Amino acid sequence: MVNSSSFSSDTLAWGSYFGTVGSIDHPLIAVINAPGIERLPETLVISGEFDPLRLSNEKLVDRLR
Repeated sequence: MVNSSSFSSDTLAWGSYFGTVGSIDHPLIAVINAPGIERLPETLVISGEFDPLRLSNEKLVDRLR
């Protein structure tokens, strides 16, 4: 059981995702940093107007183009 007083989404993110690769900029976490991104298949990117990741999504779309 998880102690809710010491648990946060940041803890989950770092422990489950970032912690295994060591960096938030790692290509497995941030696909925009992946080498060979131009070889990805046709990709649909959906972002909301008030999405906190909107600017990152727009950069990804620009790089995919």
